[in-house]
Amino acid sequence: MRLATISNTDEDQFVKSLTKRSNGVWLGGSDMPNEGDWHWNKPNLPLAFTNWGRSALIKQPDNIFNQDCLTYWRCDPLETNYQWADASCGSSFYFICERIVRVDSETWPIE
Repeated sequence: MRLATISNTDEDQFVKSLTKRSNGVWLGGSDMPNEGDWHWNKPNLPLAFTNWGRSALIKQPDNIFNQDCLTYWRCDPLETNYQWADASCGSSFYFICERIVRVDSETWPIE
């Protein structure tokens, strides 16, 4: 089992549907050890799809206070608009995991 990775809009919308009652959840991405080089932690792949948060004041990832971990967060507590943001890896959020199953000697992620 590992923190969830998102590779397309459908997966992004699915994860969004799971976050309705929280302010944010951890995803399995980071930009450590190279700042700005975002990748999925396992397998170490670059983010091919992104949904970084954008507002009038903040563009994500903003790296305020050396934020290196990927979260899916609610931009406004009064809304349900969840977008990706970088966050301090020591922050407290819920998390969404995915698991890998073996089928016929091949590995397939469960979506």
